Parts: sequence; C-alpha cells; structure tokens
Amino acid sequence: MSNFLKYLIIITFIFLNACGYKVYNPQKNYYLGEIKTNGNNRIASVIRNNIKLETQKDNSNILEGSISVEVKKNTKEKSMTGKVISYTITMNTTLDLNNKKNDKKIIKTIIQKSSFDVGTHHSTTIKNEKRILDVLITKTSEEIDEYLVSIFKSDN
Repeated sequence: MSNFLKYLIIITFIFLNACGYKVYNPQKNYYLGEIKTNGNNRIASVIRNNIKLETQKDNSNILEGSISVEVKKNTKEKSMTGKVISYTITMNTTLDLNNKKNDKKIIKTIIQKSSFDVGTHHSTTIKNEKRILDVLITKTSEEIDEYLVSIFKSDN
C-alpha cells in the first residue's frame, strides 16, 4: 500500500505539472501620455498613477485626456437617537481619453460604492473612511486597466 501511494502521488504530480496552466498576465498595449485630473485631484492622480505604472512609452497607442473623480459621502443608517451609525461612499470616475494613433475617443464611467461604520472615536471613523477610499481607488484602477487592455487587445 505504501508503494501504491507513492506511485499515485508521483503520477498525480506529473499530470498536474503538465496541464498547461499559465498565469494570466495581459500585455499592456497602450501608454498614458498627458492626463489631466478633474474633481477630486488627489484621488484622480492616484488612479492615473496606478494605471500608468506598468505602461511603456514605446507603445503605438498613446492616450491623452482627462480623469474626473467625484466622491460623495451620504448617511446610510441612523440610530433611534439620530446619531449616524454608518456612511455610504460613492465614487464616480469618468475617463475621457483620445487615442493619438487613430483619433479614437474612449469614454468610460465607473461607479464604485461602499459603506463603512462609524467608530467609537472620530479618528477611527476617519481611518475607516480612508481605508474604504483606498479600496475603491484600487478597484477603479483595476477596472480601468482591464478595460483598456481589452480594448487594445481586440485591436490587434
């Protein structure tokens, strides 16, 4: 039984090793040139830098335009005494780009929404809000990046 188990493990390892699995790492076939930021400039700059991070200048698809970000914080829940229990943050990002290669216009609007609870101290509430904003920024950056990769993958 011991030899059978050893052979089974070796055979399983061989089959799993040769299954052809590859990590999906799409090629970024675009470059962000001059991108202006509107609205909440700090968040728009972070999104722009996240997207621009792994692009290369020698790509033929050079994109220029603007990123607009609007952040709204609304009350989600209140207690019976009227104190706020939780907030909802809505981040509306509008991407308005122009491909210099073929003068094609790219417009994309992304709306991300999340909520957070009010902490026992004001500093805890501020930390919760900042953490949620960081998550929304990351999600928006990834969604824009995937969108741009899919557009220029279909062009080739």
